[in-house]
Amino acid sequence: MPEAALVVTLLLASATVADARDLAIEVTIRNAGREAVRLNALAFPYAAAVLEVRTAAGASVSLVPPGMPPVDDGVTGRIDLAPGAAELFSYSGAVLFDAPLAPGRYAIRFHAALQDGSRGTDGLASAWVPFTVSGS
Repeated sequence: MPEAALVVTLLLASATVADARDLAIEVTIRNAGREAVRLNALAFPYAAAVLEVRTAAGASVSLVPPGMPPVDDGVTGRIDLAPGAAELFSYSGAVLFDAPLAPGRYAIRFHAALQDGSRGTDGLASAWVPFTVSGS
């Protein structure tokens, strides 16, 4: 798979929330390449397994433990993306945090390791997207 074939975009419904559990997150994975791509998305439904949160200072924020995806049988959770096709995943902050975050600035990104090694050690990742918890 060509390195630039998959493009990951993370969007927030609002960049400012009173409580981080109110975050509404959408991740789009688009095949920008010229060939079809088969993606192992087995863990993608598990928000805490594929989303990372950090403070404005860069410290990792603890998330709830992710659920366990089913055993990988080599078929389940595979997504075939034709050139130009995209897949959308929606997540809620309510499944990421079991307690409110302190008011402040944070950032979130999608990051998933691909087991076939086709994306190197960085896996499949979006840019960090900033958000603010107002606490009010």
